Amino acid sequence: MIGSARRAVRLPHTTLSAAVLIASLSACAGDPEPIVVPVPEEDCAPSFEPSELNLGVVARNRTTVRSVELENRGTTLCRITEIESAGLSLVDPAPMEIAPGESELITLRLMPQEPDFKAKLDVHFESGDLASISVTATATDPKLLVVPSFIDFSNTSECPARPRPITVFNTLDEEIVVISAFLTARGDELAVDPVLSTRLSPGRSLELTVHYRPLRPDLAPSALQIDTSAGPPLFVEISGTGSTPCE
Repeated sequence: MIGSARRAVRLPHTTLSAAVLIASLSACAGDPEPIVVPVPEEDCAPSFEPSELNLGVVARNRTTVRSVELENRGTTLCRITEIESAGLSLVDPAPMEIAPGESELITLRLMPQEPDFKAKLDVHFESGDLASISVTATATDPKLLVVPSFIDFSNTSECPARPRPITVFNTLDEEIVVISAFLTARGDELAVDPVLSTRLSPGRSLELTVHYRPLRPDLAPSALQIDTSAGPPLFVEISGTGSTPCE
């Protein structure tokens, strides 16, 4: 009606939902189409980065320490109310608050005893959110370990075949030196990347790569010999067949 005054509507705080806000504005203005007004949402969005942590090969019954990052990807403060752990403990007290867009480091202490080690950390928040991280590892008695212990190039039709990695793990309590790595069989079908004397401190590893270029249908029995300062050589057996020999 002409000359009638339009009523002013006092809107509640930002907790008013978008649907209610749209309906209120539409009713007051008499508009045929609703006015969409975005309402900012406040939330706490915690998450571990990464959410799954594989420690690889570690020493059995020895303390292993790792740090993980707990992020707040939300728009409001995250407050921690409870921390549950299974198979691990925290080196230092965890932070009780994480600001929006920030992250905090949490240091975990583990002592794996079973070969197939699994642990978990759950962090509960005042907002009702839950951030979890799973930790896995392969626990072995302290020694030098080579993975895998056998390589099979199978019936490859590639020329050359896809290279295969071999990793030497030092789970001893002292530094060792990987002196050399060479193939026991003669011929030009197999090759390994050159290895210079490489020092490995406890917990460190070295990756080697074996290459196969099939020239005949069957690969002669061979092995990769790895010499170290820690004792007898390590051996990785190698087999393979080439259905399409390289020309």
